[in-house]
Amino acid sequence: MPNNSYEDFLYDEDQQLHSVYEVQKEYEQNNGDISKYRDKMLCPECKRAKLRFTHKTSEKRAFLSTFPTSSHEEGCSYNYDLASNRAVKQFVATLTPEQVHDRLEAMLNKLLPGAIRDNKNAFNDEKENPLVINIGARNHQPNRRAIRRKSMNGWFDKADEDNMFLFYGKVRLSVEERETKKGKRYILIVKTKRGEEWIKKTSIFRGMAQDAIDENTTYDIAVLGHLEFYNTLPQIVTESWTSILYREAITK
Repeated sequence: MPNNSYEDFLYDEDQQLHSVYEVQKEYEQNNGDISKYRDKMLCPECKRAKLRFTHKTSEKRAFLSTFPTSSHEEGCSYNYDLASNRAVKQFVATLTPEQVHDRLEAMLNKLLPGAIRDNKNAFNDEKENPLVINIGARNHQPNRRAIRRKSMNGWFDKADEDNMFLFYGKVRLSVEERETKKGKRYILIVKTKRGEEWIKKTSIFRGMAQDAIDENTTYDIAVLGHLEFYNTLPQIVTESWTSILYREAITK
């Protein structure tokens, strides 16, 4: 099936990303009235397709879906079936560290409104969607698939543990040092915003890499990896040491 899972949407009123969590909260606080958001929720990537909200029940969490009469722009990754974990791993293995960096940066530029920087990243000047990869030809035509994505503001479920994702969003970061038999190792703690408060969401094992972090700075982050749930915080395990990129977020 095409990639049709949305955890974020572009709000037409402020041209910023908002989460389905916010709409669910509005639904609960206003007896089902979400007129504030209705007809103003757009695909977070192509910013064209209109989305509709389905509220949380006792069995299912709240979610967004595309209006049946609405369509995405050509090239939007939501038009494509999802790539398998194996296909993503094989693709990443063909890239140099510099190519991984460029693709992660292009993904952030694609997904976060106002995030594009004035730089020489080749992907910024191409029509190719960095979230879509070629996995070989089929009937002499390119066989293209979309990389799964998961917002840092979305739900992290154990059911997602076996899947490869691009994790992305605006976060606060801090570094924890741990002493092991092999020496010092470092963990990157990731916090996401709930209301006015920054809450611990996940961690990323960084090995011997001690990141230079300002805990009061908001960062854009992109990580290719998968989730593991063996401790109190779900941990993101990166596909490679180079498959993480964070940069200071542009603030207005």
